[in-house]
Parts: sequence; structure tokens; C-alpha cells
Amino acid sequence: MGILNILRVGQFGIVKDVPSHELHPSAWSDGNNVAFTDKLVKKMPGYTQTYDSSNGVTSLYGLFFHRILQKGYWIGCGLTAVHGWESSVNANITRASGAYNATPSQRWTGGNFNGVLVLNNSVDAPQVWSAGELTTPVKLIDLPNWPANVTAKVVRPFGNYLVALHIDKTGASGANFPEMIKWSHPADPGSVPTSWDESDATKDAGEFVLMEGGDHLIDCLPMGNLNILYRETSTYAMRNVGGIVVFGFNNLFRESGILAEDCARSFMGKHFVVTRDDIIVHDGSTITSVVDARMRNWFFGQLSTTNFYMSFVLPYYERKEMWICAPFAGAGQINSALVWNWRDNTWTVRDLPGIRASISVLPQKLVTADNWDSETALNWNSDSDDWQGNSVAREQIRFAILDAAEPTIIEVDNNTFQASGVNYTSFIERTGFCTVGFDETGNPIKDREKIKYLLSLRPRFKAVAGTEIQIYVGAHEYEIDNPTYKDPVTFTVGTTKAINPFVSGRFLAFKFQESGDATWELEGFELELQTLGRF
Repeated sequence: MGILNILRVGQFGIVKDVPSHELHPSAWSDGNNVAFTDKLVKKMPGYTQTYDSSNGVTSLYGLFFHRILQKGYWIGCGLTAVHGWESSVNANITRASGAYNATPSQRWTGGNFNGVLVLNNSVDAPQVWSAGELTTPVKLIDLPNWPANVTAKVVRPFGNYLVALHIDKTGASGANFPEMIKWSHPADPGSVPTSWDESDATKDAGEFVLMEGGDHLIDCLPMGNLNILYRETSTYAMRNVGGIVVFGFNNLFRESGILAEDCARSFMGKHFVVTRDDIIVHDGSTITSVVDARMRNWFFGQLSTTNFYMSFVLPYYERKEMWICAPFAGAGQINSALVWNWRDNTWTVRDLPGIRASISVLPQKLVTADNWDSETALNWNSDSDDWQGNSVAREQIRFAILDAAEPTIIEVDNNTFQASGVNYTSFIERTGFCTVGFDETGNPIKDREKIKYLLSLRPRFKAVAGTEIQIYVGAHEYEIDNPTYKDPVTFTVGTTKAINPFVSGRFLAFKFQESGDATWELEGFELELQTLGRF
């Protein structure tokens, strides 16, 4: 009989691509709505409803945030209309010429460019919003100087240029160019480009077709002085070389592209990218898989083969996380996120409530009256400023729930552990546990043959006294078996010290589950274990 002390239970996260009996005793074979930070397991934060149909919200396929003159505006893009919100004011800012013709299969792209907001839906001409006024709404307008009868799948800022990808000139010349990059003449601060005419020798506007490979252009994202161009199965760099050519292009990776639009994000001078068969980090020259032999097979096995194009990556910089938001198991909407914490290098999974668009906005002060000079005692932990007052001191994560009957915008809230007022379940599970001790260097000693008899389990939870955790304990005889669990035992934080499951088997299994509105952390657990013979 001996005591096994399992420490640092958040150091490895969830690992689904390795048989559970091969995992380190501190690793987990399954879980949901939990995070792994600081070597701990923690319940994921919940979310609250921010806007709904009473605020003019319709089914949205794009969310943007735009700052003008010390104010911040939320912009929501639907299939036919675009709305803006600022504090309690909301307005329809759709172009005066009429409704848009966006389609559910295409995401709105764009971004903040030289103080104006550029939006593009791949069907209509790109749009521009240059004045922040919603009380008497300033409407969107077609991007000035954009060529007539030409559309682009993607429009993004790059320095003082606008770059468009996958150009359709069917309406102008009868041709579609999925491999074409088109760029504007550079714009002056506070203005939009004066030309997109590649034939005008007095301008720097141009276009180029990446003929090699034939795979379509999907998206782009700056990296330093490069604009990284992502195609279906390859990656290129676009750099300003000056002269008549203006931009030069070279291949970076011939066998690594991108899954869909918005599936690449910047962090720490690198790009995090979801490709069609991997999840990688690269610096423009070297690729590193961050999911191989951990969650890659599981993720691509879960990803909807029909609706994978809906997927996108949402960075949560404050938490050092990348959320791969995707439709799992054939879902018609995004219902899950595979989450990577780049500081702790751990993976986890969380539920999402049928979303289609999101945005991450970094913390800042937006109102003139609340500036750095006047903040004599600024404290990030106690600052209660919120978006409704246009002054924020934390990163903001918002999602648009794609529900035609009751569309809403929700906000991830680190101070709540409910989903818009409704409790949700978080759990962590380990099967295939066959560790019987540790050697003198701390490496686990495993025995897959002997029967283990578990007398007691003593978890170390940090939570408010009275928080109830359901603990399941079970066993299985062979590696490929699913465990048979006994009925759950309620562990009450502050009252219960240990449980006595009296379970035996070659492989043990544990599951900790909470379904209330409380937050909790798991630091580790102790097992009182007796090793029996081989039977």
C-alpha cells in the first residue's frame, strides 16, 4: 500500500491523440470548459449577453471595432445590412444605395485603415466608414476609386496600402482570378487610396497572379515588413521592393497553407495558423507543429467536413490563448473551440453557443476625461470601467450568436461562470491510469498488468466553501476498454477531505465534474493505492 501524490495537474493539458495509458499521470485524456494555466486546472470563464434584437442585432456574419476621436464603435455586419453600436446608441449604417448581397458562405473581411473602417463581403464593392456618428447615422459608402464591376474575396490593410485577394473581374472583363493579388496606390493618413488602376504608370497600384501551384488565395496577415499570403496549400511572402515593380513575391512554404479566412493570427512576432491538416506556428522561415501527437488527429476528426470554412482563430492575448472556433461533428454553426495556451503550451476544449463571428479588442482608455495623466491611482485589478462607458482596462472578447429567432452578441466575462445566466458543466477526466509510483528522478513507474486497488482519493481544490464537485471513479481491464464508473460522489469544498471509492482494475479512471455557477481550481490529488497481483 502506498500514497501517490499527483502534482502540477495542469502542466500537460488534454491529450487525445496518445493512448491514455501512455500519458504522464498529470496529463488528462478528456475534458471540457476547463483551462490549464500555472500548472493548475481551472474552470473556463463564462459569458454574458451584451446586445440582442432589441438593440438592432440581426444575424451577423462579421464583427468589427472602430475607434474615432476617443470613441469606440462596435460594427456588426449581416447579409443585407450593417449596424453600429456606441454605448446605448445603435443605428443602421448600411449604404444609402441599398441592401448588401452577402452570402452565408463568405466572411466579412477588412479592418482599420488610416483612421477609416474598411469592410468587404466578396459580393459587393468594398465599403468605407470614415465618420463616427450614430445619433444621426453616417452611412457606409463604396470604397472610392475601387474599379467598377470588380470584387475581391478578401480586402486587408497592409501599411498604407490596401491589398485585395482572389479577384473576380467577371463583371468587367469576364474573368475570375483566384490566384490574383491586387494592391492600391499608397494612401495618405486619414484617407483612402486614390487609385487601384494597375495601368496608370504614375501610380503604385498593381496586381500579380501567383501561377505556381494553382491553389486559391485565402487570406493574408502582416508579419513585420512582410505581408504573408496564405493559399489553400501553400504560403507566400509579399514585400515592398520599390521601383516600378513595387511588390515582390516569394514562396515560403510549398505544402502548408490555411484552412479558411481568419485562421491565422499574430503573436510574439510569429503567426499561429490552422492549415488543412495541422496547427502550426511559424516565423516566416521555420514551421513548428504545436498540436502534433496531442490533439491534431482528434481535432481534424471532429471538424465538420461540410462547414469547415466557418472556422476562425480568435486570439485572447490577456490569457495567452488562441481559440480555434469551429463547427464540430457536422454542426451547421460554430459550437466548440479548441484552445491553445502558448505560455503553458497546453490544449483544452470549450463549448460555444452557435456563433459565426467574433472579435478581440485589446485594452485601452478611450475617453478624453479618463486619460493616463489624470489616473493617479490606476489599478488594473480594481478598475471597473466598461465598454458601455467607452473606457476599458481589459481585453474584450465578443461573439455574435447566429440565431435567426433570437440573435445576440455575447461577451466573455472572467467574473462569471455561467453562460448568459445559465449554468454549464465543466469536467476533467483521466482514463488508463496505471502509475504505481515514481523513481528517484521523479519519472512515473507504470504497470499495465497488476491490479490496482484504490482505497481513497484526496483532491486539492481551491474554491469557495460549499462548492460541490462530482467525482467519478472507475476502472477498466484492457487499454482499449472504456471505463466502468461507480456512481458519482459529491465532494463539498471545505467539508469533504477525501472519498473512498474502493475500486479495482488494471487501469483506473477519474473524472471531476462541476455543473453549478462556481469557479474552481484543481492543484493536484493523492491516491491511496494498493497493488495486487497479476490476474
